[in-house]
Order: sequence, then structure tokens, then C-alpha cells
Amino acid sequence: LRYDELRAKTEELKKFIKDSAAEENKKIEESKDKIQISKEIIRENKRFESILFKSGSGLEAILSEMLEIMCDVQREFVDRKNEDYSFEKDGIHYIFEFKGLTKDVKKSNVSQLVTHGHIYEETKEVVPDVIKKIIVVNRFKDIKPEERLPVSNNVIEVARNAANNVLIIDSLIFLKMFEQFKTGKLSSEDILSRFREVGLCELDR
Repeated sequence: LRYDELRAKTEELKKFIKDSAAEENKKIEESKDKIQISKEIIRENKRFESILFKSGSGLEAILSEMLEIMCDVQREFVDRKNEDYSFEKDGIHYIFEFKGLTKDVKKSNVSQLVTHGHIYEETKEVVPDVIKKIIVVNRFKDIKPEERLPVSNNVIEVARNAANNVLIIDSLIFLKMFEQFKTGKLSSEDILSRFREVGLCELDR
């Protein structure tokens, strides 16, 4: 080979090595980004799953965030020590009570939400028909989810009573609802439609 040809081939080889290294570095960085995203998704999922063991303000904060995501609502809720969360959508007012309990949900928990419903009705000056009352309850929070007993039929009947019109959502069902929303199986309207029911929320029916 002549000197010029050898030099040209050497430069070509250098460029090939440089391009290959750059491509390899790009792939490594993309892989790192994907790993980081995966870690963040896992961390976020674990945070949402933590509602199965939480109570108090920790439970309220995560449930409120999940509701905002599922129901496509963006608002600053002001806690006036009545309902734990509320929003209005298409003329319907949804008010929520969040409970983290070591035992089962009780009739008194339902009655408390009904009272908050009356206060909301008077404060907002709206008719009862446009208010939907929902209690999201993490029952038996210190017991493994798969070992928790069903909601008492007596409490379900009290919630379903026309004088109360309350919907009870167990935290396990709420989490499943959220997961189905994230995968596209449920839409925001599907979820709001469920929130307009009374009694016990049963996802698979």
C-alpha cells in the first residue's frame, strides 16, 4: 500500500473505533436511564402499595394523590376537619373519609361521613342528590392483606340504607382500581361511575 492509502485506512479505522465507542457509551447511558426509570417506578409502586398498612396523615396524603391521578382533578384541598378530601366534577360533589383501622370498619365510621355530608351540603349550599359519600378504609392494617376478613354485612347494610347512601371501598379494592387505571383497564369516568354507587364497592362483577 502507498503511504497515502495507509494513512487513509488508519484514519478510517480510528473513526470506526471512535464511532463504535460513542455508540457503546450511548447504549450504556440509555441502559442506565432505563434502570433508573425502572427503579423509580418500583419505588412509586411500593409507595402506593403502602396504603395497605398505613393510617392517619400518611394514608390521607397517598390516597389524595391517587384520587387526583385517577379522577383527573387538580386542586388544593383545604382540610377543615370535616371530610378528609373532596372535589367537584361535572356537577357532582364527591366527599371522602379515609380510615386506617386495626379492626373492621364500623357503623359509627359510616355515620361520621354522613354527618360530614350534611355539613358539606350546608356549607356549599348544594342539594343532597349531588353529593356522593365515599369511605376508603384500610381495615385490619396490622394483618396480612390476604388474611383480612370481609367487611361486615351489617355495616354494608347501614351504608346502603337510603338515609345514608355511603360507598365503602376497602384499601385492597382501591389499590386494584388504581392499578387498573394505570394499565388502561379503567378510565376516569369508569372510576367516577363506581364512586356514585352505594354499599360495598366490588371491582370484579
